[in-house]
Amino acid sequence: MPYSRNKIRNWSGLLDSKISPADVVGMTQQLAFMIEEGLTLTKALHTLHDQETNAKLKHLIQDIITQVESGVPFSEACNTHVDTLNQFFVSMMHAGEQGMGLPTVLRRVATHLEKENEQRKKLKQVFTYPIVICSFCGIIISCLIIFIIPVFAKVYTQLGASLPLPTQLLIAISHFVRTQWLLLLMGISAITLGLMHPKSQVLRKNVQHKLIMAIPLLGEVSRKASICKFIRTFSSLLVCHVLISDALSITEHIVSDSEISKKTNQIKEKIESGESITQTMKESQLFSPMIIQMINVGEEGGNVGELLEKCATALEHDVDAVAKKALIIIEPTLTLGVAVIVGFIALAIYLPMFDMMGHVQ
Repeated sequence: MPYSRNKIRNWSGLLDSKISPADVVGMTQQLAFMIEEGLTLTKALHTLHDQETNAKLKHLIQDIITQVESGVPFSEACNTHVDTLNQFFVSMMHAGEQGMGLPTVLRRVATHLEKENEQRKKLKQVFTYPIVICSFCGIIISCLIIFIIPVFAKVYTQLGASLPLPTQLLIAISHFVRTQWLLLLMGISAITLGLMHPKSQVLRKNVQHKLIMAIPLLGEVSRKASICKFIRTFSSLLVCHVLISDALSITEHIVSDSEISKKTNQIKEKIESGESITQTMKESQLFSPMIIQMINVGEEGGNVGELLEKCATALEHDVDAVAKKALIIIEPTLTLGVAVIVGFIALAIYLPMFDMMGHVQ
């Protein structure tokens, strides 16, 4: 089937790493526009190829042109690049070929990918700030531990000062880092390489998911964004007459939240066994009462996809509001946290000095 996983790699397997989601959005929008205006698919693809400046995307388009001109359906040609275009894109193209019409489907996909890209940018804003602040804090703490604390430790040793527990702890940590830095570096490198290995992809996603979900606000933003992506992808596929079980299979692999992916598979199995969409969605405990009610109404009227599209729009506004709230709260909280940590280290460094000054007086 055109949306099945296909690991065919072209151009020495280097295509996918350099083609961004924004590139795919731009390509889809231009392709939709040209076909809507009457150009044939091959002419539109040739035009895209001639004007494309991204070498990797240019190679991808050329490969699709070669396949299409040899008689391969457009969706199957796209399927050979499923790692770049993803299963949703390929399935929608297949739906267009089966009767929805390629111009209509391309415009819908372009809108879908554009909204998804906009949401991705907003989420990056939320997650980038904590990463930058935590990295900055880590650099400051490392400099204090490696360079500053040993100087004070040497002075206090020479003076025979009595060291309080916080100072002793910092000196012990500093000594360990300075003497065992190679062991620490090897350990961090081993963990990083292990998680980056292709066979560790599932483990890496699970670890990343659990870490994000454990952080207040960030976990809420991530979960709402994943549910929104689920609803928009699922609804778009249903509107284009993709079978429910196939739509759920595609959505399961597109949503990055491991828990939602797992429950999506359970929902698919229950629907295939004869249960209603409304009941299975409700049992998953992933979706709000509003979404469940819309699914129920849509199931009775035969327009689940259309109603879920409206839910997706409402969820996008909800995600935006939560993301803004998270940024407002996270910024001062992290700043205060960094100040507390650095202040504690500074206090621990100077405590023995204050104690000596008290004895002198």
